[in-house]
Amino acid sequence: LELMSQISITRTVNDLWDLIDKHSEDFAAAHAATSLYRLSVLHTMPNGSSPEQRLEKHSAFTKLSDRVDELLATAEGRSSFLPADLAMVVSALAKVVSVPTREGAVGRIFADVADEAETRICSSPESFTPPMLGDLAWGISRSGGDPSAGPMKPVSPATRRFFEAIIQVATPRLAEMTCQDLANLAAAYADATREDADSLLRGVFNQAEQRLGYQPPPTNALFRSEERRVG
Repeated sequence: LELMSQISITRTVNDLWDLIDKHSEDFAAAHAATSLYRLSVLHTMPNGSSPEQRLEKHSAFTKLSDRVDELLATAEGRSSFLPADLAMVVSALAKVVSVPTREGAVGRIFADVADEAETRICSSPESFTPPMLGDLAWGISRSGGDPSAGPMKPVSPATRRFFEAIIQVATPRLAEMTCQDLANLAAAYADATREDADSLLRGVFNQAEQRLGYQPPPTNALFRSEERRVG
């Protein structure tokens, strides 16, 4: 808990690099996922790193990605990731690395998370909230893992199954999703040529159309204000 607290309160990318340098070998799944998330946040802040800086070239990032890769390499390590951790890892990675990428530790992380998430989605879909499904789909697609992208290299069967599982689980839950969740799914499947993505994309379009046309009723406070003004 103390280490998690230290990660959460880091103010700059350099502070986070220092912490990773000192403690990455002790990181559990939650520490690693939170560090990646914190990195993605700090990188976009005014006091963060330069936009031109490639974070994946830093030695501390290599230590962090190697630790995540190490944890995902074993059944015991994979089981230590909560569904939220899996979603956080790929969505944060996709924001801070040059994509697409399928090589080295980062490439293996995207592939392993897709594999693990697909297995869990199929066995226990209720464990994944709508935001997690959107983040997972967006992160994996940004990695170059979208199976519908024509010029991309062939992806693994596990990654293909992952996108199929997302479609099956997310489509019935579109009404529960926030606008950001819908945007993430739309971005992940925007160029899909596969027929099974059609129902998902139509559902996302219908949800967006409904929400754009929604006019919320005036609140009681507005009514009272109008009554006072007229009186």
